[in-house]
Amino acid sequence: MGKLIGNDSLRDIISQHFFKKTPAFFAMSYFSLYPDYFYPKGGVGRIPAALQSRLEELGSEVRIETEIVGLDASRKILVDSAGNAYPYDKLIWCADVKHLYRITTWDTFPKSITQKMLKEKEQVLASRGAESVFTLFLAVDLPPEYFHAISEGHFFYTPHGRGWESCIAANLLPCSKGGRPSIERNSTSGWTPSVVSTPMRFRFRFSTIAVQPLRVRRA
Repeated sequence: MGKLIGNDSLRDIISQHFFKKTPAFFAMSYFSLYPDYFYPKGGVGRIPAALQSRLEELGSEVRIETEIVGLDASRKILVDSAGNAYPYDKLIWCADVKHLYRITTWDTFPKSITQKMLKEKEQVLASRGAESVFTLFLAVDLPPEYFHAISEGHFFYTPHGRGWESCIAANLLPCSKGGRPSIERNSTSGWTPSVVSTPMRFRFRFSTIAVQPLRVRRA
């Protein structure tokens, strides 16, 4: 992408969320779907709580605080830390992937499949996760109403690139690579402020920059 786009900030906007070889359809549709995201009142923990409540209404049993320590993929049986066994037809695993491979056995599978799974297990256990989200918690001496009046529900913080306004005015022609001395906050709400942190306070400046992820650099 660097061969096609010389402007650092514009390149960041395009490539911010996507891994190498991400299909163009997904990459472009993301910006169309993004404004439709919602946050549940009370936090994301309300989602599994509501799911549990609904499942119980339908007659299902939900077991929480239950550790799964064994998975017999051949016989389709889960085993918890108390020794209880749970047969299943289809398994949806949303927990740690490495733990899944550590506890899974394939005793009765054909040798060719077992070898393939053991090889995949070795690769998974040898890998290391690469988190794509950096969370920064800041304490400020401003009331919540201040942020409520100027914000939506979701923000991204990015390095502020000098010369952006002139870039936009010139139809995003390549600009000189200036320093990035501050942190810029961007949202999808029609305006995007940049923010420079001072002791326990924020200073905002409005600009017209699109959404970018969080990055922090020294001033």
